[in-house]
Amino acid sequence: MINQDDERKIGNTLAHIVDSGLEKGRTKLVKVPVFADLVSYNLFGEFVTCDTYIKQDHGPMGDIAGELTRKSNKYLIVGEKGDDDDRRRPFAVNNDFTVDISFYSETQKILIDASYRWISPQKTTEVSNITHEFNLWKNYSLLSPIPKEAFRLNKEEIEYIGTKGIIISDFGKDCCSVSKNLPIYYESLDKNDLDQTFRDLSRKFPDDLWDEHLDCFLAALDAMRECARTEKPCGMSISRM
Repeated sequence: MINQDDERKIGNTLAHIVDSGLEKGRTKLVKVPVFADLVSYNLFGEFVTCDTYIKQDHGPMGDIAGELTRKSNKYLIVGEKGDDDDRRRPFAVNNDFTVDISFYSETQKILIDASYRWISPQKTTEVSNITHEFNLWKNYSLLSPIPKEAFRLNKEEIEYIGTKGIIISDFGKDCCSVSKNLPIYYESLDKNDLDQTFRDLSRKFPDDLWDEHLDCFLAALDAMRECARTEKPCGMSISRM
């Protein structure tokens, strides 16, 4: 039997993804938590979500996520598959449900939203095929549980997923850590020291890794300088990386 608290968290997560714009395609919808958990486990040693995974034809699927995307429920309205031209199943947030992902940390929200943004433009088959390259899919039989430890990628798998646009390295860990703790940095460091922290990160990692991370940090630094200038409390949160 599914734990009700776990169901609430996964239900809100899926509804948040649909509300963000992923309104068609069950495979892509359930893969957003998969890749968020994959990256999180390799950066921090823990999942973002509370789901457990099983091996399916189209790659790993969360047990709870699978159940909540089969038919309509209090979180999602699940439509019927379309015709031959577009057989993706449509999803919508239930009109009587209010999405709430406040139980996630800012870093966890970043990982979920980044996973959504990466998956959204991809073809469904490409997303599935990428997961088929990992030992976490190869080493288990169909419909069998995939243990959390299997999500630890080896060097070759990390290099492979990097070619697909997902960078798993100390860069991501450092970015998440600094973003999550910016208010703490503001309280404990002179703003010039914070600028130095940013410059150190810039030198440590090549330009082509920053992408939209750069905008995130520059916006954060500008906001903190404004806090200092106006002497207002600096209670910002970083919503994207």
